[in-house]
Amino acid sequence: MQIDLGLDGEREESDSEDGRLDGIDDRDDEFAVTGEVRYAFDGEWRNYVGTRVSGGGSDFGAVGFLFAGHRFSDRQDGGGTEAFLFSTFADGTNLNRDFGISPSESIASGLAATDLDGGYRSSGVRLVDRQFIGRHFQLVSGFEFQYFGSDVKDSPIAREDFALELELGVVFHF
Repeated sequence: MQIDLGLDGEREESDSEDGRLDGIDDRDDEFAVTGEVRYAFDGEWRNYVGTRVSGGGSDFGAVGFLFAGHRFSDRQDGGGTEAFLFSTFADGTNLNRDFGISPSESIASGLAATDLDGGYRSSGVRLVDRQFIGRHFQLVSGFEFQYFGSDVKDSPIAREDFALELELGVVFHF
C-alpha cells in the first residue's frame, strides 16, 4: 500500500507554440492525494495487479488506474526495473480539466465546445527503473506510451490519439 501527495502541473496558453491553446483558460497547479494497492501473485512481488486512485480539489476531480505488472529482478527493496500495462478511468471533472472546452473558451478560441462525461480515459504501457543512490535517495527513470479513448481523442485539445512521456526524477525515501 502506498499513499502520496503529488502536484498536477498547470496548463497555459503558452504551452502551445502554434497557438493551439489560444483562448483556452489557464489551469492552475493542483495538489492530488493518491492511494495505491497492489496484490502479488508470488512472494517475490515479480508479478502483480493493482489499483491507484487520485483525487484533488474541486477543479481536479478523480482519476483511477487499473494495472498489471512484472518486475525484472528479485529485489525486495523497491529498486530495479518493472513494466506494466494499465487502463485509466476518470470522472467528468478530471477529463474536462485536461481535455474539455467550456462554451466561453469555445467563443474565445474558435474550438468546438467539449464537455466530457466520466468514464474510460486511456490504456498504455509503462517501463520504470529505480536505482538507489545512497541510503535515502532513488533515481527514477521511466517511459510511458498512453493511447487515449475515443472521447479524449475527439477533443480539439488532444493533438494525437496517444501520448508519450519520459521521466527522470529523484525520490527521497524515508
